Order: sequence, then C-alpha cells, then structure tokens
Amino acid sequence: MSVRSRAAVLDAPPATVSKGFGTGVPPAIEAAEARSQMTPTSPFSPGEPIGPYDGFSRTPRTHDFVTGTNISARPRIHEAVAFSTLKGLFNSYDVARICVRHRIASLRSLDYKLVSAEGYEGDIAAEVAEGKRVLKRPDGKTLFKPWLAKYLRGVLSYDAGTLYRMRNRAGRPVGLSVLDGTMIAPLQDYWGNPPDAPAPAYVQYVQGLPWNWLTLDDLIYEPYDPRDDSLYGTAPLEDILLNANTDIRFQLYFLERFTQGNLPAGFASSPDTWSPDQIEQFQEYWDAFMLGDQSRKHQIRWIPSGSKLAWTNEKDFTDAFSLFLMRKTCSAYSIVPSDLGFTESVNKSSGESQADVQHRVGDLPMAMHVQDILTAFLQDDLQLPLRFSFDLGEEQDDRLNQAQTDDIYVKNGTVSSSEVREWRFGLSDPQPVPRAFYTERAGPIPLSALLAVAGPVDPASAAPEPGAPLPHKAFAPVEGVLPNPPPKEPGLAVQRYGPEANPQDPTVAPAAPAAPAPPALPAAAPVAKEGDGAGAPTAGITTATGLYSYDLQGANAAEDDDEPDGVSKRYMTVGEARQAYRDGVAHGRITPEVAALVEARMAAEREPDEALVVKEMAAFRRFAKARRRDGEWRDFEFRAVPPVRGHNLNDSGRLAVRKEAGEVAVAGLAVLAADTGRVLMLQRAVEPGEDGGGAS
Repeated sequence: MSVRSRAAVLDAPPATVSKGFGTGVPPAIEAAEARSQMTPTSPFSPGEPIGPYDGFSRTPRTHDFVTGTNISARPRIHEAVAFSTLKGLFNSYDVARICVRHRIASLRSLDYKLVSAEGYEGDIAAEVAEGKRVLKRPDGKTLFKPWLAKYLRGVLSYDAGTLYRMRNRAGRPVGLSVLDGTMIAPLQDYWGNPPDAPAPAYVQYVQGLPWNWLTLDDLIYEPYDPRDDSLYGTAPLEDILLNANTDIRFQLYFLERFTQGNLPAGFASSPDTWSPDQIEQFQEYWDAFMLGDQSRKHQIRWIPSGSKLAWTNEKDFTDAFSLFLMRKTCSAYSIVPSDLGFTESVNKSSGESQADVQHRVGDLPMAMHVQDILTAFLQDDLQLPLRFSFDLGEEQDDRLNQAQTDDIYVKNGTVSSSEVREWRFGLSDPQPVPRAFYTERAGPIPLSALLAVAGPVDPASAAPEPGAPLPHKAFAPVEGVLPNPPPKEPGLAVQRYGPEANPQDPTVAPAAPAAPAPPALPAAAPVAKEGDGAGAPTAGITTATGLYSYDLQGANAAEDDDEPDGVSKRYMTVGEARQAYRDGVAHGRITPEVAALVEARMAAEREPDEALVVKEMAAFRRFAKARRRDGEWRDFEFRAVPPVRGHNLNDSGRLAVRKEAGEVAVAGLAVLAADTGRVLMLQRAVEPGEDGGGAS
C-alpha cells in the first residue's frame, strides 16, 4: 500500500469504537473478593481495590507511555536523552567513537555462510546461490561488509539500527536498505505495542517535519538492547553519560592549557612602593616587549627589585584518572582496553580471560543479533529455506569436542558407531554395528560376547550374583585382534580348567606341527694338525660337529655391572643378525652347508616382533637385577625372544648368581692329547637339577 493510499484510508471517517465490557464489577470477582475478606463486610478489612478505568481482565499495556506520544514533533522527544543529545555527545567523545569502530571492525572480519534452515532436508544449492546474490549487495549498490558497517554504526551508536525492505514492482522484497534510525519515531497502539499493518507503525522525520508513514512490513526496527518501558533501545553511551561528559571536560582542560585563553599563565607581584599608575605603565612596557619579536622572548629581561612571579598552573599531568574514565567507556561497549592499545597492566593470563569476556558479551551476542535479522529476512521475506551464520571460529572446536565425546560413548558401550553416524551425518548402515566395549589389549568386545561369559548378573548392582560359578569357558577376543601387550600369565579359566578352556589364549602355546628334519651335513674330513702327515686324523672335534656362530665382537661392549654376566644393555636385533648372516655368506665365512642349515632353521621359526622383544628384554633386565639381589635364580619365561636366545640369557643369569653364592656354576671335560700332550677344556653352565648346581 502506497503512502497516498494509506493517507486516504486514514482520512476516512473513523468507525465507532465501543468497549465490550461495562463499568460494573463482574460477579465472579465480587464473590472472590468476599471470600478473601476484601469487602467492607469484614472488620478491619484491607478494603476493596479501586476499580480499573479500562475494565477487568483485559489486555494490559506494555508500559506507561506519555499521553499523545504519537503526535510528538521529534523522535525520542519524550525520552530522558534525545537523539540530538546522543549525537552531539557521541561525535564529541573520541573514546566512544574508537570503541564503536573497533566493534564494527571485529564483526566485519568474520566470514559468513548460508546453511539449511532448521528441519529442512532438501537440496539447497539453488537457494544458497540466490541468497548470496541478494546479500552480495543488500541494497543493490553497497557491498555486504560496508553495508553491515553502516547498520552496526546505528546499532552501536544510538541502538536505532533500521532496515527498509526494498520491493520490486510486484511488491516482493528484493533487498534491505540502511536508514538513519535517529529519523525514525516508533508509534504505539492503545496497549503500547507497535500497530499491525496496514496501520502505520513508524514515522520518519525530515528537517523536523513528518515525512513518511511506515508499517511493520516496511521496516525492520529491532533494538539490540530493548527496554520494557519504551519502544526505543538503550545506547551504550546512555549508561556512561556522566563518565563521557567528565572525560570530554578533562580533555578540554588540557586543550586550553596548550591554547591561548583568558587565564594568564602566571601573576607577578610588583614592589610595594609602586603606585597603580606605575604598575599599569610597566605592564604596557612589558607587553610591548613580549608581544613583539618572538626571538626576544628567549632573551634575558630585567625586572624591578622585589618583584615575585607565581604560576597559575603548576599541576603535574597523570594518566591514572584518564585511564579510569577510558576503562568505564570500554566496559560499556564490551571492549577490552588492551585491544585499543592500552597494555600497561595486561599479562598473558589476564589478556586471555579478557579476550574471552569480550567474545562472550561483545562479539557473540551482536553476531547472533545480526544473524537473527538476516535469517528472518531470508526465510520470511525471500521465502528461502536458509539460515545466515557467521563463522565465529567455534565450529572446529565444537566438532572436535563432539567427536571426542562420541568416541568415549562408543568405546564404553553406551552407543554404537552406527548410531553416532546417523546422529551426526544422517547416514544409516544397512547392517548396524553392535555396541561394544573397547580395550587396548583385546580391542572391541561385543556385548554378546560379554554376556556369554558373564553368567548370572544381579540387576541391582550389575555384578555377578553372589555364589555364581566361574564360567568354564574363557572369553575369546574378537578374531584378528591380539592383546597388546600380551598377558604374562594364562587366564584364570585356563589355569583352573586347562588349555582347552581357551584355545585362542596367546599364552597357551598350540601344539606345533612336527618340523622337517634339517638337511644332513656332508661328512667332513678330519682336521690335520701341524707337523703331522697329510690327512692324519685327529681325535676330537671335526668340522662335522655342526658348531657355528657369528662374530659379535663389540656388540656387548656396554655391559651393566648390576646385570648378570653376558646380559648387555644392547642386543643385536633380528634385522642386524640377518644382515650379519648375509655378510658372512657373501664373504665366505659361512660355508654353503651351514647356510643351508640356517636357512632351514629360519624358515621353521617365525620372526619375532621387535617391539615386543624390546619390552620383554627391559622386563628381563629388571628381573635379573632382582634375582641377583635375592641370591636365588628362577628362569624368566620368554615369549617374544627366540627360544635359543632366551635359554642363553637364563643360563647367563643363573651362572652369575651361582658365582656370587660360591656354588658350582659350570661343568667341564678335560681331554689330554696323547701325541702332543695338550689339554682341551670343554665347559658349559650347570642345568637345574644337576648335582652341584644348587638346584633340587
């Protein structure tokens, strides 16, 4: 409806308005007052309440407005602070203008996006493109960021941000134009609310005269800090009127100090013998010198004896009071003083806490205010299923926290991963994943597997019922998941009922298939001694014994005195041993026959896990130290270390303990050569159970 057509409607003779209620008190209210003893029939009663002017149980007014408020000649003329006062004060106060500029720059730096409206699940690609096209230049001329700055200036300066709905010839909204909110005077109906269209809800004043009537369909007038006793908002400057006035006068005081004013810089007292005429004559003589050539002010001037000089302004400047006024202004605008460059009393801890306060009470509420207004415009006016959203940098943190929370819920069996997938992304699994508990050693434990071995459960305590027998079948972990690290002892069910209770227990070694016999070594020729005839046999060791070794010189250089003999801090890894073997074959130190035997042995043995070997060796070193202190050896049970290596380590530890205890540690064989008289000594560690070994 145009302005002219609305004026025609308003100029028509008004219809007769009659109230739908009378002046009498309704019978129900009279009966209730009598029961409450509010009538004069009760002695010393509080009395009947005065009858309301507008009837009983009617729609109340939102606030007590001034009579004739709609016919005021200026916007905000009936408020405590008029727009003209706010404008003059804001334009004169530099701190307030700096704070507003900072708040605008903070919100202008945020990116925005258009997302699907709440509850809408369709494709919004075309709608997003249309919404971005409109918001690129909301008024058809100004880009979004400068347009937003103009709107925010009206909100932060006077809390009178006003947007006009621009329409095409068909009457459909096509954009938003920023208006000066200080020119708009909200109208109100009988109950103190903005009148509904087509009745005018706002009046625009130009040059002090009413210029246009506007309805709720024409303007978006939403105060950021609304009040319950007025249709106007509350500007931040209204909360610090005295503070702003004091700060302005404080700055004017220093301005006059450095400019020419009516107050002399000082007073000089003349000698007592001078008459008034002489004082006036000397004053003219002095001014003639001082107001002449500026260079003469820096020359020496002689004054009569007895004259004294007193300065009128001897106050020292201090910034404590000005900083106090500035901080109050920053607080009104939800600004941290350090963001304005005042960092004299800010450390890292206080700076982070102040920045968090500014975000929570400053940028975040203002961003949500703008989001709500633009979202309503997109949905209600443009009919687009979109929602305007600023990127406040919180989405990444929220997603991380949500993912961590979901991970905890999934791992403790509260929900399944399929449920989380459907909640967060709207995707459903054809075959839902069951709920399970997750442990580092066993991996996922389905609830079905847990219930299978739990036995009877007490519903009150969720614990096994008192007296429930231990299941004869141990829990079997999920296939493909190995405990990490492997348990050092078999499970309780295996210990009580034997290995058949849990065939998947890694501590229970399965029956290994019979390994193929190693290839037989070829018969070797006896070793001939020096000085004997060629081919003369020597009794004893020959190359056919099958003894072989690697050169590990230097591998055990850093031995620990607290460890058993032969137990080094560094051991050759499997990779190093294999490389040494390959080097021995390449350089001819290992014969082809021995190489074939080693290859067959390595093929029959599985390659140990290096990480488990390292952990097991660390545990063995602690074990060896403890057994050596106790003076009694007990073999360490190796699971990751190869059997031959573990056997040798136990022998070395047992030998060291027996040596310190003075027991027989080795068994030997001495062989005397009949032809040369040389003695060949063969020694080995005493095995447990042998005589003299100190073992039973």
